[in-house]
Order: sequence, then structure tokens, then C-alpha cells
Amino acid sequence: DTTIYMYYGNKAASNQANPTGVWDSNYQAVWHSKETSGSRTDSTANAYTLSDTGGVTSARKHANASRYQSASFQRLSIADASAPNLNITGNLTIETWVNLDAVGATTQALVSKDGTAGQQGYFLRYNLNGKFNFILSSNGSVQTSVNGTTVAEAGTWYHVVGVYNGTDMRIYVNGVLDTSPVSYTGGIFNNNNAAMLGSRAGGVSQNLDGNLDESRISNTER
Repeated sequence: DTTIYMYYGNKAASNQANPTGVWDSNYQAVWHSKETSGSRTDSTANAYTLSDTGGVTSARKHANASRYQSASFQRLSIADASAPNLNITGNLTIETWVNLDAVGATTQALVSKDGTAGQQGYFLRYNLNGKFNFILSSNGSVQTSVNGTTVAEAGTWYHVVGVYNGTDMRIYVNGVLDTSPVSYTGGIFNNNNAAMLGSRAGGVSQNLDGNLDESRISNTER
């Protein structure tokens, strides 16, 4: 059991919150997207702050969510050299909340560390077939994907999670395994791309129209 204490009645009390202490050491990045503009901070001890390109704004989810428009190539990112712990080559969990403006027309990246052929790695996306998928590359050029079965609707929030455990790849939507696992043992290519929210491959590919919130990357199976 967890003991929870409440302290009240002293408006002069200092803030004793410890955000980085909330997340175990396997969480490599946790972006709450609580900021309404500009850079977005990471709540883990890694402090991997995301830079804003194109003027990412905010929307409402739990508190604030980040809002993206593909026409302006909006994305949040951190360079490869600034985030070494995101060069994950083994077990991996990527998760985010997403709300799409439109469905069916284009493929849209959610969370990525991926690029063009030769520099592919890992990413989570909405596919133009109307479903979510999770993609890995073992050598930077050949990709393996697991494709969900939930047909997304515009204007609806979904919690999407991609998991790799060294044996197979899985995708979960709203806490439920969304399709059968795909056997995969190849690991993940260590590429030099920036980690991004709302885009991939240098920020000009599969850009998102919609909202993301509570995006997390872990180097373990969750």
C-alpha cells in the first residue's frame, strides 16, 4: 500500500513536489505538454526539453496538450546528440494520447526517432488506413510493423502504446491489446535522427494534424 499525506492550512508553505522522483529509471522521457507554447519540458531526470518548430500551440486534455498543424510543419524535437538515452536498441515502450483533426487522408507521425532509409529506428503513427501502427527497424533500412485494428475517429482521444520486448512487437489502444503480437527479435537501429512529437524524418514527413498529450518513452516493456 502507498501512504499519502495531506498538508494544508499554511499558504506560505513551499512547493515540495518532486516531479523527477515520480518516474522510475526506465522512463527516458516524459513530456506532459503542459506548456502553452515554446519548448516543452521533460519530467524525468534526463531533462530532455523539446524545442518548438513552427509554433506548436496548446489544446485541452488532462490540463494542456500540444496542438500541431501539418501545413506549418509544426513539431517538437530534441537533437540526437542532446538525448543519448533515447538511442534505445533493445526493449522499448512508446506511448501517447492523441486526438486527430481528420482521419483517412494521410499518414501522421505521433512519436518518432526515425528517418529516411538508412536512418530508420522507431516510431508510432496513425496510418492512412485509419488505424494506428508501431514500426521498428533493425538495420536502418528495413522496417517491421505491427498494425492495430481500432479504426480511429476524428475528435476522439486515444491512448496508443507500442511495446517491444525483445521477442515481439505489440500495440495497445486504450489499454487493450489491439491486434496479435508480431514476432520480432532484431532490436532497434541506433540512428542519428532527432526524437520528435508530431513528425518524423527531419520534421517534413508524416506531419500531424491534431493533439498529443502525456507522451513517454521507456527502455523497458510496460
